Amino acid sequence: MKPFHRRAVFGLAAVFLCGLTVYAYEYSEAACELTGRFWNREKSRCINPDCRQKDTCGFHAGESRKTCETIHPGDSLDKAWYVLGRPSQDDGGKLLWENKAAAKVAEIEPDGEKVGRIICY
Repeated sequence: MKPFHRRAVFGLAAVFLCGLTVYAYEYSEAACELTGRFWNREKSRCINPDCRQKDTCGFHAGESRKTCETIHPGDSLDKAWYVLGRPSQDDGGKLLWENKAAAKVAEIEPDGEKVGRIICY
């Protein structure tokens, strides 16, 4: 093989591996969990902390009470969406998260763009 062809093959392999890494970063449940992010089973993709801004959080509020308790008053609403997913209801300024059985998971009263009060069920 000529040196030019070796470089071309190496370059194509590098591009392929970079693309595979990006794909695994977003669409592999194992890679998602290794990076400490949340896997959205509904969309079969990894959820990023900016999901509220991009409307990609999805519904995944079946998390445990322990997970809900990682959110505190004063935290950003972005963090609440990232941890709990999109709220299932907006009831007059109160945001409500429910699991698939329609049982309450969390309730937040926003204070601007921050969590004002939170109840984890």
